[in-house]
Amino acid sequence: MATSGDLPAAGPGPLVRGLIGAGGVLCVLFVGPTQSIGLAATCALFYYAFTNASARLLSRSERSWPARTACFGLGFSVLIGMTMPPVDLALALGVVVVALSAGPLMSHRPVA
Repeated sequence: MATSGDLPAAGPGPLVRGLIGAGGVLCVLFVGPTQSIGLAATCALFYYAFTNASARLLSRSERSWPARTACFGLGFSVLIGMTMPPVDLALALGVVVVALSAGPLMSHRPVA
């Protein structure tokens, strides 16, 4: 996918990987492993909901599965997400907001 231009040629830099790792360690240290796993699961549900929502917008020629599969995945992600604790939902939404604001900032940095 990187050679066809669908993905960037290189993954996130060492700074981004370090921040993600530090965030995971701090989460486990401050809230404990059980709540950290719940937060990670909630973040994964956010990811799958966004992925299925964007897959729903693909044209017929770009899809390898029927559109109703993406609709089912989106609905199922939202349904399971509604069973998560409100604190985890709020934190996952905060992670999404930070990621959405950091993405454009990281993409406009000068290339070394």
